[in-house]
Order: sequence, then C-alpha cells, then structure tokens
Amino acid sequence: MATGLVGLTWIWIMLAGGVSAMPLGGAPLPLDPALSAVAPQECLWYGSSSGQTDANPDSENETEQLFAEPQVQRLAEEIETQIMSALGMATQRGGREEQVLARSVPPLIKGVMLRPFVFYIEDVEVTDKGPGGQGVDGSAAFVINAGEQKEEIEKAINNLLQLEPKAFREEQLEGVAWKRAFLGRDISTPVVRMGWKGDYFIVAIGEETAKTVLERMEAGNTPDWLEELRSEHPLERELAVGYFNVARVLEKVRPYVENEQGWDAANKLGLMSIEAIHTRSGYDAVACKTMMHVKTDGQRKGLLGLIPYKPLSKRDLQAIPKNPLLAVAKRVDVDEVIDVALRIASDFEPRAKEQFEQGLWQVESQTGVNLRNDIIKNLDDVWIAYLPGGDLMSSWLGSAVAVKVKDRARLSEAIDKIVALAQQQMQQQFQNGRRRGGATIQENTVGDHTIYSLQVTGEAFPFSPAWCVSDEWLVFGLMPQTVRDVLEREEEDSLADVEVVREPLAASDAPSVVFYVDTPRLVRSVYPWVQMGVQAIASQARREGLNFDTTALPSVEVIAKHLQPGVSTWTHKRDGFHFTSHHSLPGSGNMMAIAPMGVALVVPAVGSARLAAQTVTEINQLKQFALAVLNYESAHGEFPTDIYDDDGNALLSWRVKILPYMEAQNIYDRFHLDEAWDSDHNKPLLEMMPDIFKSPSGEAPAGKTRFLSFSGEGMIMNGEEAAQFRSITDGSSNTLLVVQANIDKAVEWSKPGDLKFDPQSPFDGLLTETGMFLGVFCDGHVSRISNGIDEETMKALVTKDGGEIIDHNQMNMNPQQRVMEVEDAEAVEFDVEIDMIDLVPQ
Repeated sequence: MATGLVGLTWIWIMLAGGVSAMPLGGAPLPLDPALSAVAPQECLWYGSSSGQTDANPDSENETEQLFAEPQVQRLAEEIETQIMSALGMATQRGGREEQVLARSVPPLIKGVMLRPFVFYIEDVEVTDKGPGGQGVDGSAAFVINAGEQKEEIEKAINNLLQLEPKAFREEQLEGVAWKRAFLGRDISTPVVRMGWKGDYFIVAIGEETAKTVLERMEAGNTPDWLEELRSEHPLERELAVGYFNVARVLEKVRPYVENEQGWDAANKLGLMSIEAIHTRSGYDAVACKTMMHVKTDGQRKGLLGLIPYKPLSKRDLQAIPKNPLLAVAKRVDVDEVIDVALRIASDFEPRAKEQFEQGLWQVESQTGVNLRNDIIKNLDDVWIAYLPGGDLMSSWLGSAVAVKVKDRARLSEAIDKIVALAQQQMQQQFQNGRRRGGATIQENTVGDHTIYSLQVTGEAFPFSPAWCVSDEWLVFGLMPQTVRDVLEREEEDSLADVEVVREPLAASDAPSVVFYVDTPRLVRSVYPWVQMGVQAIASQARREGLNFDTTALPSVEVIAKHLQPGVSTWTHKRDGFHFTSHHSLPGSGNMMAIAPMGVALVVPAVGSARLAAQTVTEINQLKQFALAVLNYESAHGEFPTDIYDDDGNALLSWRVKILPYMEAQNIYDRFHLDEAWDSDHNKPLLEMMPDIFKSPSGEAPAGKTRFLSFSGEGMIMNGEEAAQFRSITDGSSNTLLVVQANIDKAVEWSKPGDLKFDPQSPFDGLLTETGMFLGVFCDGHVSRISNGIDEETMKALVTKDGGEIIDHNQMNMNPQQRVMEVEDAEAVEFDVEIDMIDLVPQ
C-alpha cells in the first residue's frame, strides 16, 4: 500500500505537468522566488507552473479579458464541477480505500491546477544494492505552494496516509516534521519523505534531498541555467517552464546500453547533437506566447538534417492570400532531404540507395520520366499550402498547394509525359468498358499560363483537380479557379503583409516555417458544430449519471471578440532550432483557441470517467486471469479443468484450481476438493470470492462472477479433457480463454459452469449496449470484440484447433444493428457509432 501511495504522489505530479499550461479561467500568479530557488544547479528534468489567480477584466491582455468574461468563468466552473464529480464517481464504489480516494484525489488535482509548483529530477543512479544485486537511487523533488488551498490539500494527504499508517514513519529533519515512506527491507529505492514547511508541501526523494530543498528555499537563489532560460524566452508573466537536459540523460544512459552498436546507431541518427530542450509559456502584453529551444551543437546530423533550416523571405509567401483561414509556408529542399534520408538509411542498410535507384529506374522505364532528375531536382525549396478566407465548411474547396520551380521547361516536359500517359490509360479503360464514364485532361490558357484540369464525364464528380507550371510556381488546386487565383496574385496582396507574419519575416534570423490561423474566423466557422456536438455528448453523459449544463457554453461572440490571428514559427540558428507560437489561449498553440472544442472533449471524458475506470479494472482482471491460467499450465503441463469425483461428476470450478496462482493460496487451502461447491463446508466459501472475479461495470450478485470461459468440444474447457498448449493449433493469439459475459449468465465462482457455446447462437450471453465485449486470449492479450463480427469468425475464436483463418480487422467493426435482448425489457436495436471505451488506455 505504501508503494501505491507513493505512486499516487507521482500521478499527482504528472497530472500537474499535463494541465499546468492550461489554466481554467484564470491568469498566471506572480513568480514565487522560493519555488524558483528550489531548482538545483544541474538537473535531468525540470517542470514548473506558476498557478493561477482570478482574471482581471481591465487587463490589456486579450486572453485575460476572455477568461474574465462571466460566461467563460461559468463554463470553467461547470467543467471543474463535472471533472471533480466524475473523479469521485470513478472511485466511489468499493471499500474504504476507494471511498478515501473519492474524497481525496479531487482536491489534490484541483490544488496542482491552481497553485504554483516545481518538480525536478536531479539525478538517477543504478546501485549494486537491492534484490538481485541491483537497486535505484537518486534525487528528485516536488514542491507546491498550497496557499489558500492548504487546508484541503493537507486534509486529503492525511486521509491517504491513514490508509496505511504503518507504511510511514515520522521523523524530524531541519525543523520540519516528515512522513518517511517505508517500502520494505527487500526493496532498494530512494528515500521518500513528505512534509510541510509553512504553506509549502514537499515530496523529497533521496537521502539528502529534503535538506537541500529547504536550504535552497531559505537562500532564495535562482540557478544560473533557469535565469538564462527566462532571459532567452522573455515574457511579462510566466505560466510554465520545462527543461530536459538531453546530453546529461544520454550520459547517464550510456553505461546501460547493451552494446556500442546501439550507441553508434543513436549517434548516426543525430541524437548526440541535441544538448537540451527547454520551453517557456505565458502572457505577453497582448495574448499568450510559447517558446521552445531545441539546443544542439550546431551540427545538422542524422534526423536533424531533415528539419527545415533555410530562412523564408517575404516573396516566398506571395502565393498565399492576405486573409487565409489557415496557411503554412516552409523551406524544404526535397532533393536534399532525399540525400539525407538515404545517408541515414545506408548507415543501417547498405543497399538502401541501390534499392531506391532501382525504384526510380522502374518508374522511368514505364513513364519515360526520371522522377529524381526531371521533377524533384527542378523543384525549389519553398512550399506553401492554405485554406482561403471564409467558412471552414466550404473554404477547403479553394485550398491550394504550391512549390517554387527552378527549371520550368524541363519540369513541364516531364509533367506533359505523365499527363499523356494518364490520358492514354484512361482512354483505354473507357474503350475496354472498365469505366462507366470517362475522364479527360483539358488544357486552358490563361494569360501566359496553361492550366490543366481533370474533367470527369458520365459520373457526378463535383471537383476538377487542376495544376499549372508557371515561371515561378507549380500549383495544385481542387478547382481551376484556385490555380488561376494563385498565379494572378500580386505580391503586395499576400500573407506576408499581415502584421503578425511581417514581423518575424523581417527579423535577421527569419523562420524556416510559418503557420498562420485566423482564429476568430475559425471559431465562428466551427462553433455551430461544436454546440451540436456538446449537446449530443452531454445527452450521452447523462446516462452515466453526469448532468453537464449545456447552457454554460458561452456565445460565440463573447469568445471571438477577444481572439486574434495567431502565428507559429520555426527558426534555425547556430545553437539549434527555435519554435515560437503567439496565440490567443494557453496550451499547444493557435488551435487551442477554439475553447468550446475543449468542452466537446471534456464532456465525453467526464461522462465516461466512471466507465473508463471500470473498464481499466476489468482489463487488468482479465490479464491476471490469463497470467494465472498460463502459470498453472506451465506448472502442470496442461490447462486447468473443473474438479471431478471418481464417478465423473463435476464438483468445483477450474477457477478454484488457479487460486494459488493469483495469490489466493489461503482460500484454496480452505476448500475440500472432494466435495461439491455447495456442500456444507464449501458453500460458505462463496463469500471469500477474490476481487479479481468481480466485475465493476454491472456487478453480478454476491458470490457470482461474469468472467467465464467457453465449454464444449474443441474448446479450452471441454469436460475432464485437459487441453495442452501445443494443442492450440489455431494459435494462442486467435483462441479465446475467458470473456466477460452478461450479468444474467453469471455463475457462482466456485461452481462448475461456463458459457456452453451454441453454434446456432454464438453471441448468447455476450450482447451488450456498447456492442462490444471484453475477452482475453490464450497468449494473455485482452481485446474488445464487436458483436458485429460474423458468426463464423466467432466460432473460430472459441475453438482451439478448428483450422480457421481469422480476420482480426473484424474485431472492432460496427455491430450493424444486431438485436440485444435486455432483461425485463423489449428487444431493442442499436448501432454503435462511438465506443467510449476507446478512450481507455490498454
């Protein structure tokens, strides 16, 4: 239990790191000097959050004004309420431990979302102490300024510690009362202490860490590297900082690389050229800003050679209109990228270049065009793509992709050869009757340019893909009009003249990649769909007992009036690669500006939190089932069968046999194996059913289990006939071992009884509302299986030696309106379009 509590502490930290860059309706708190001083002079990994306070409606920062809007605050409150409710519901069932978790975890998560914290890993070492002569030591810490949340956080932590009070020992160190975790004498891990220093809650990992953390907080000196990081990434108000010391981590890892070949491979991939990665995000005077630096030794080795590095100019953006909805421009020399990729591939496969050239030759022999020399080498290194201004649902029709050209004549000649060959093949297919309609490629002259377009006849085809090679650009579009617009656009009417783009392009170190989004227009475009999506998902969530108030969704104008176009850039400098994103909301960039879309994700996550927790538990239980059975098979040379008397009467279930292999030897020893499951002695043991036999989602009556196997000829469980592993000729990954059956099929766990397979009704006992049931296979993997698979596939899954070929692509297919029999209700039809269990990690 102590290990679990320490593990839970780490989960809090990871959750905090995940949400630290996304305040729920607030603004960053001022930097805490004591927390800044906690960081060591050198570390492997560091992360911090400034926490959040109430947004100021009078702020000049548009993002803060947005968060200060009453409607947005109402949405934030509703999201917080539902998240905390879902977390409570996910753990409220069960015993005392689950109840304590239900009360304690929500305030802890809320605390790390609202209050400033720091987490770092200073050092990790593998020692020669511990089980098997090896253990782990190191130094790390998590420190949070609880502030006004202290009372709730402290109460929650104390509740958790009381679950296993003997696992923690009290000690005094540097004037602080600590709880020291005792993980057992046979476990070699770093010392873990937890304690309070005023409003600061500290988790110190390592023998000396608690002392050094307190000393640093007292001294108040920010380490040089953190000062330099903040100086490199200037911000008016910091929200979050991240730092990863790649060089030092690699240095730590190298002694444990199995051989020098692995290290040499990492070097060839260019990983050794990366020294560190650090980020800083927060508020500037206008909105939000995120900055990242991938620090290198200046070399572009291996994979780094594939990253754009040459600067863009204003003229490179000429083909993009001034008011696009979305746009991207980048410098990528495809010919150079191919060379770099071939060098990397040749380091691992000497014949890579030869095989690539053979492929080029095959294309040339069929088309008369050498792709490398006639096309790729005649493309320049500037690529652009965009969606024009307008509504997202229609503007994609005017989307365009273009690349600058070097030699127009040679490129046009190569493309003409490909066009002629395509026309010839389309004509032959039409003449041979292989197509009901036909297609031709038309040529239209517009000024000095020839625009080619695909024209389809005989079928309703709404597009006319077009392309053109001009003196400067090769342009592609879904419509000829799009191509013409690109060719006729004046330079002063391009995206390069938009202020947020013009500034980085004018810098001495101009970016190699520019991504632009008209956030206000994009929000207005998608918001109606978001509203409908949230309403539909909220309706589904109510079935899980969660009532999300959809009236909390703000009006679109309340959001859009505070948004502004965003731009993200990627720049190469002597010290590595720099990423900068200037956007309207904290998080991962401009697309996060669609705040209500977050609701569309939060609501289903909230609505399925309880289902997710239950499903994770059941998946783990099935894996434990498989492990116990496979361990039994390994020990006895055969799979378990029910326990029979001398007359062939089944007395006890095979589930009793595997008890010693699931840490339940004490229960196994209580059974009289020569008596029936319901004998005077054995029947009371039903009350001792192990938790592994329980099913959280729709738990069966007391003493009964829904986890059953299939019984019958050709199956793993076939009377007294014990199957051996070698008898599974269909393959262990193709043969079901145990499934989660419907509640009405549950049996007393010690009673001989499983699903009697009926070929005429193969899904009997497995039809569910979600259209999926859980099953574990004989190789130990768990899968969700659709009721929509065909009956022959289901028969193949339950037999071990039928010789059938199984199409695993069918496993998650749509249930196709299969009829489900519901107890005490009429038969209903359903068609599962979204399986919320897909949100659960497996």
